[in-house]
Amino acid sequence: MTSLTTRIAKNVKAARLALGITQEQAAQRAGVTVRTISRLEQGQTSRPREDEFRRIAEALGTTPDALMGMDDDQAESQSDDEGPTDDELNAEISNLLADSGVMLAFMSDIRDPHRLSRTARLVIREDLRKIAARQRRQG
Repeated sequence: MTSLTTRIAKNVKAARLALGITQEQAAQRAGVTVRTISRLEQGQTSRPREDEFRRIAEALGTTPDALMGMDDDQAESQSDDEGPTDDELNAEISNLLADSGVMLAFMSDIRDPHRLSRTARLVIREDLRKIAARQRRQG
């Protein structure tokens, strides 16, 4: 199981239990099968369909980002054995983006989302939504 799959499994189950509902009730609210909820909670699927995953998040009163453990407001800090610290991650990203060739290739990938992983597309979509909302508020 990947780290993302593990986070999704843990977070879907935690959100469902926090609401005090069964897998059946969660599935009914989201318009998916009980098997879909069960597979997510057991970490048996690493790539839920985007529309189903969004409906599941809504049914559980949260966001896809939060279920993936990528929501800044809800994500727990990673422990040392799970990857780099935030400072290390920020420094590495800054160093990589300082290389104009890397930056141009990254921008090319963003312009053609089919070249990105599903997880990257979900993260980028949510970031773009936040930026768009912030710009609308600023006028």
